[in-house]
Amino acid sequence: MDLKNILDVSLCILIFIIGVPGNCLIFCFYLTRSSLSKMSTYHFFILQLALSDFIICIGLPVVEVNDSFAETISPGSNGKYYFFGKFICEHFVDTPYHISPAVSAWMLVALSFERYWKIVNPFKRQMNKKVAAVIAALVWCTAYCAMLPLSLRFKYDEDTQTCENNREDFFAEFYHSCVQSLCVECIFPSLAIGFLYKKTKDHLMGQENDPNTPDPLNEETRKRRIKAVQTIKWLYCLFLATMLPGRIVHVVRSVILKNLTEYDLALVVFIMVFEKYIYCNNTINVFIYAWKNRDFRNVLKVKLRF
Repeated sequence: MDLKNILDVSLCILIFIIGVPGNCLIFCFYLTRSSLSKMSTYHFFILQLALSDFIICIGLPVVEVNDSFAETISPGSNGKYYFFGKFICEHFVDTPYHISPAVSAWMLVALSFERYWKIVNPFKRQMNKKVAAVIAALVWCTAYCAMLPLSLRFKYDEDTQTCENNREDFFAEFYHSCVQSLCVECIFPSLAIGFLYKKTKDHLMGQENDPNTPDPLNEETRKRRIKAVQTIKWLYCLFLATMLPGRIVHVVRSVILKNLTEYDLALVVFIMVFEKYIYCNNTINVFIYAWKNRDFRNVLKVKLRF
């Protein structure tokens, strides 16, 4: 293994070590508190977000480790997906890279919309769990459909058990880098979350500044909603801080610096670290919940025996 592979594997193992247990703790906390049928729509979307993050944190290391060791184990595989099979190759090859990141981003949009609707329109019909389930299913299906133009590039060779990208052209690379990675997974959800968060925050501040504003909520409910909006704010800040610079570097890497071996070691390391830095967004949401949610923090202390 060369330095590139060693760095890839090391970063992916770090993502696995932090992200998998963290997202499992989120599952345990919300599923032990209430069943799915009794769960609020807000917590349902948090579980969906944790599920997409979990898939990234467990799928990315598996794929990267396979790529790094495939040539050693199966000579001639060129580091491709040699043991996942034809179905995975031609339909889900980019799941940890594009389907789950897109779902993670748009689940944050769904979370923001759920808070926005409940807080800004308290007297209108609220979202129930059936609607939330339909929204979640649409997000997953749309993320898969958006990834299809990328999956269609791959064909599985039964003889060599390799999964090869046999359509590398300008339009495929443009869709991969600019449309899917930058717009679908980063810019569009960022704009949507920012708009919904601002509207929700302005409404809450307007209620606090105007004592004559009719408000059916008691103080405890108001505090819970403010805390939920603050949680979304920090999830949004984390999303922007990781996804935006990481995706910009990814676009530069895909369009301009296609062959990293031609460049200085320092530049190669910088680009590879930033490409994996994107996935920090999928590993440390648990710390945001622990910071903003006292109940979650107490459960975390018990689980970790603090």
